[in-house]
Amino acid sequence: MDALVTPAGQITIRLVLDIPRSINHAYIVAARRIDGRGAPRVIKDRAVRQYQHGVVARAAMAPGGRVTLLAPIRLKVTFVMLRVADIDIDNGLKVLIDGLAAAYDFNDRDVMHLEVDKEINPIGMQRCE
Repeated sequence: MDALVTPAGQITIRLVLDIPRSINHAYIVAARRIDGRGAPRVIKDRAVRQYQHGVVARAAMAPGGRVTLLAPIRLKVTFVMLRVADIDIDNGLKVLIDGLAAAYDFNDRDVMHLEVDKEINPIGMQRCE
């Protein structure tokens, strides 16, 4: 994990994380619970909460520890997979971004630029960078 502050005051943080759970299995709609706007409440699956706590823990171990990121936020994500069919490129993003938002104290709506790549490495370890 690396953190770098550029002369312009921008910060670059590099984290290597586990692959997040697919969005298809990450959130549960609680039909009996209604939020303040009258819509069904969405609840995070336990595995998602554990993943996001892990992201926060990894961020705390990064050089310089956790920092607060200010808008606009730019993210570059690379999913390194064993084979193409392991995850759709978009399915892990919401869970990952929510974890990063918790770790670096920002609102995910402040992400203004998102670059996502998927690499195949059949002999390596699946991960998210």
